[in-house]
Amino acid sequence: MRVPRLIPLFIIAAALCTLSACSWVGRYSDTAYQQLLTLKQLHLQFIATAATEDDQQLNKEDEQIRQQFTQAIAQGDALRQENFRILEGNYLRVYAHRQMLGAPFTPAEAQYLTRQTIYLYQQAIAGECQRTGRE
Repeated sequence: MRVPRLIPLFIIAAALCTLSACSWVGRYSDTAYQQLLTLKQLHLQFIATAATEDDQQLNKEDEQIRQQFTQAIAQGDALRQENFRILEGNYLRVYAHRQMLGAPFTPAEAQYLTRQTIYLYQQAIAGECQRTGRE
């Protein structure tokens, strides 16, 4: 009995798609988990400071959070790096909004941005906790 040629071609195509389109997901990392908690705290502190007129403190916090993002992105697997980049993109939008305003956030803006940021970090932390290898 002859095996149709389509089956081996399908298997090869599926294997190539799997290898090229998917990045291997690493195991749970306590370091990444701690980085997420630290970044969340720094990001929320930045929003709180952005609701004040303390631009000097805001600049210090901006420098600190950017350094943390750089370190976190450098240490992760491809999926973890992408997650950190999404969080960093959110931070950069918050930063740009504050710079564009040239004035402190209103209480309503700060509250909205805080809720949005908490949600994003909850999703990232949950994703990290779902990786295999967590004790």
